[in-house]
Amino acid sequence: MFTERDGIKLRLEQIDRLLADLNREAKQLMARLRELDASGENPHEVTLKPEDRDTLKSSIDETLEALQSRSKRPINPNDEKKKELASHKALIDELSDLLSKKK
Repeated sequence: MFTERDGIKLRLEQIDRLLADLNREAKQLMARLRELDASGENPHEVTLKPEDRDTLKSSIDETLEALQSRSKRPINPNDEKKKELASHKALIDELSDLLSKKK
């Protein structure tokens, strides 16, 4: 059975992986920024090779996806339990009404 504890552990593992991915990308971007600063080139005059542009675009897309997935509300096991309890309560109320009408 999937417990709240399992859900929390799973979410923490997801956060750890996401954090590691973001830290790795931040290091790569900082290294590239240092390279650009050291070269003294004007960013407006630098043209990217198509493969570099594709790599940068995919990196940006991955970062945006990661940020969007973080901003989505995580599934809370308690919400599922509340929904289940609400449906059980509704069923009990319905059965109680039927029994009271039958008497």
